[in-house]
Amino acid sequence: MFRDEKITEEIPKELLGRIPKNYRAAIDGGQMSAYAVYDDVGGKSDLFGIYVTTIHDGWLELVWESIEDPAVTTTEKALFFSHIVKTDKKRRQENLKGAFVELHEDEAWPDAVEALRLSGMEARFGDGNVFEFALSQVKGAEALKKAADRVGCVSLLEADEKCRRSLLNLLQLDERPVPFPEEVDWSMYVPEISFISKKSDVPSGVILFSEQDDYIVAELGFSVDAVALPALLWNALHGAMEKYGPSQKVLVPVVVNKTGLLVKKLVPDAQRTRIINGLVRF
Repeated sequence: MFRDEKITEEIPKELLGRIPKNYRAAIDGGQMSAYAVYDDVGGKSDLFGIYVTTIHDGWLELVWESIEDPAVTTTEKALFFSHIVKTDKKRRQENLKGAFVELHEDEAWPDAVEALRLSGMEARFGDGNVFEFALSQVKGAEALKKAADRVGCVSLLEADEKCRRSLLNLLQLDERPVPFPEEVDWSMYVPEISFISKKSDVPSGVILFSEQDDYIVAELGFSVDAVALPALLWNALHGAMEKYGPSQKVLVPVVVNKTGLLVKKLVPDAQRTRIINGLVRF
């Protein structure tokens, strides 16, 4: 019998460290929820898995999940997925449209598709919303440099508390939906390749990167000035080349189509990850 225990900074703190860093700020800020799942059998309670969920436009998203022993049967994995969907739906008490999950094909269990289907989800392969490329594949860097010559940017190493607070105010006041928490753990970003742009000494944009395994990951690109984003990209590219070298791999999650078009323009040879889509309607 599965039992959930919410994961927070305190309870149970040791499990929080297993969750990818790029989700932790959203968990702390309440935008995402994390739970440990225990299998209670015969008076024993063993950790079965961990999961993170959130809500997107009325849909329950299974953001991330991990099973303690990937060698468990396909049926047990299906029960785990089914438990997440049913339990989290009931917990939220919202009128949801359904639930979905995206699993990277190269990271998923070999039986992931079968497990999703056994859990009651439709499952199929498709192109993911993450682009992958090496720094050496970036084209048109000179055009970015022209923008950088016109816009002042400071790295997170140089940005003081006043600058960071002004940036957060800018993000919060913008009418566009910006996927960024109000309470920020700045330490999760790589300071040498994360930059804030300024106009008349006031923040006008930001680009943030984190490290995840062997990749650097684009976490946020935002600007209120048309020239600021190219300038931020140049500074980040230049800093990454110095810190990591041309062979460094980069992941860029695509939230809106405009981001995807920009990636394809700068990196024509960028590859999109293959994913497994799972979906169930309520």
